[in-house]
Amino acid sequence: MSIALTRKSRGGPAKMAVVTSGFFGMISGSAVANVASTGSFTIPLMKRQGYSKRFAGAVTAVGSTGGQIMPPIMGAAAFVLADVAGVGYKTVAVAAFIPAVMYYLTLFKMVDLESVKLGIKAIPPEEVPELKGTFTQSIKLIVPLGVLLVLLLGFNSTPMMAAIWSILSIIVLGFFDSKDRMNLEKIINGFVATTRSMPQVVAACACSGIVTGVFALTGLGLKLSHFIVNLGGNNILLSLILAMLICIVLGMGLPTTASYIICATAIAPALIQIGVPSLAAHLFLLYFASISAITPPVAVASYAAASIADENAMKVGWTAVKLGIAGFILPFTFAINPDYLHIGLDITTFITMISAIVVSMAAAILIQGYIEKKATIIERIICAVVIVLAIQSGLIQSLAGWVLFGVMYFFRRYQAKKEERSEKEVVN
Repeated sequence: MSIALTRKSRGGPAKMAVVTSGFFGMISGSAVANVASTGSFTIPLMKRQGYSKRFAGAVTAVGSTGGQIMPPIMGAAAFVLADVAGVGYKTVAVAAFIPAVMYYLTLFKMVDLESVKLGIKAIPPEEVPELKGTFTQSIKLIVPLGVLLVLLLGFNSTPMMAAIWSILSIIVLGFFDSKDRMNLEKIINGFVATTRSMPQVVAACACSGIVTGVFALTGLGLKLSHFIVNLGGNNILLSLILAMLICIVLGMGLPTTASYIICATAIAPALIQIGVPSLAAHLFLLYFASISAITPPVAVASYAAASIADENAMKVGWTAVKLGIAGFILPFTFAINPDYLHIGLDITTFITMISAIVVSMAAAILIQGYIEKKATIIERIICAVVIVLAIQSGLIQSLAGWVLFGVMYFFRRYQAKKEERSEKEVVN
């Protein structure tokens, strides 16, 4: 499905990798599992089309990491967040939507600009699968996902009950698949595979429970919160930067759920105390617990992608940090301007959506240094100014950012098309 959606775009293989990782991430919150499942296909394809091994691995790592923050399912940590923050899971999923779209939009645009640099075109037609047949074969997997979402978001069912009915729908639909029919042996194998995978989750929760207990019993969590508040003073931005650094260090090598629980215990009270809304504070911590998967020196998603790409893990890790820059900026965005966590049929949502697109595009151009041709220093400075303006909650500042970016971006697009027409005329 991802190839079918991106088959005609320049730089198609890398864009396909982004979309694939996003789709997979919607139903699996494990960054490493995402890399292993999608990367074995997307990384070799990107390498064949001309992308470097380092870039191919980084795109997959960053795209896979985003699955942990991508509604509707997100990762297991999102369900823990809902419980800790005292809100419904539906509230968490809705709040996380705009930031998650910004994350993937920024990555998608950075990949697009990389294809401009390298002159990489669309995916060859012979490598594009037939969408109708693929979709037909996948119905038995798509319907259970629909059951899960309807129960979770429509009927406010518990995650456990929604999962049970989804599993039952998989089994029932499996009996109707003549090419791969479900039988008793396959059901037993499913139970065995699930049991084998459970110790990883149980061990992570147990270890995080021990750490949480230590924080609570020794008062270390309270002291850490006081440290952030006192060192940051009344400066929210400085306090958020301190919280980010602590969260990344605590999250090194840990599963996202365990990392989030530790950070929520130690840091969330401090952020709430300095004026960050509770849900924004917890999502802030979830982001940095997730983004530690691509942050060297312990970047598990980058390591997994590097092994598939046959490249040095640290090179893939640092390239992933560059491509995943949105993951480092977005938490500050919604912590300072909670409008990014709001979705409704109102003017606020409209302004936020437009600002989200503008900020994502400007961030990609600023980091990559390309629009349609190599960007000048002035244009990159303009992008930085646009980000600062559009990220604000006020309509006037946001509008100024939109206009400034629109004039710069579409003027460069016009120049590029004009040059392309001139080149064609010279050739003719």
